[in-house]
Amino acid sequence: MKKFIALLLTCCLLALPMLSFAAAQTVTPTDAENDPAEVPADEIFTFTSVADVASVILNKELLPWGEVYITPATLTTEEGEEDVYFVCFRGTGHTMDKANNLIACFLSAFNRDSGYLRLAKQYLNKYVPEGAKLVLSGHSLGGMIAQQLICTDEITERYEILNTLTYGSPYVVTSAAHREGPLVRCVDKFDVIPKFSPAIFVTPSNYRNAVTIDGGYLGDPDGAHNLSYPRADLWGGYDVFGVKCGTASLTFHRADLLILSA
Repeated sequence: MKKFIALLLTCCLLALPMLSFAAAQTVTPTDAENDPAEVPADEIFTFTSVADVASVILNKELLPWGEVYITPATLTTEEGEEDVYFVCFRGTGHTMDKANNLIACFLSAFNRDSGYLRLAKQYLNKYVPEGAKLVLSGHSLGGMIAQQLICTDEITERYEILNTLTYGSPYVVTSAAHREGPLVRCVDKFDVIPKFSPAIFVTPSNYRNAVTIDGGYLGDPDGAHNLSYPRADLWGGYDVFGVKCGTASLTFHRADLLILSA
């Protein structure tokens, strides 16, 4: 019975992202072609919080449109500075012709292979040198892809994963013992998308293990899912590793940022 309910809930996951994203994702790839001129190529970004990291994916005025963002960056912690690669994955797209489609939502929920997961591996292998240290982030489906990557031998044997930060993402049922690096899930209290996961029944303790904040979006699921996470007034107290009152920060150059399509 539990498996049937989990399957039913996950099927709902196929429909809900489309409803949630439809109003928020109004920028198209064509629109993005005109955006880069507004962001000087020599601009330097310094991210100090969860809200800053979320802005890469959810603040459509900050950077041109893309589904995957990869850039070399400098990670600064109390131990000093080190070179890393900062990688972000966007959530569900509008159409089925993209790899980040509704089918990928269903497959990722059960930790199965998908076109988006294969594309993520392909981009990492192509643009990130072997042995590099990774800081991963993803929103919704993108966060599910990130959760799968940190449990994939092909990736964990090639890279050192320092941290994974997700926003509004359902928990992917994976083996914690097989996972590389800390996983921090950020969830707005009224974001319904993270609730649609088999983990509710399979591993309920892991499902509940998330940093949860009430952003005031009662009755506004679209706002909770798309507007909450870039808000510094809500998430600014957590550093780029999702640590409350932490000091970890990321710095990168706009010219080094790869913006890739799914």
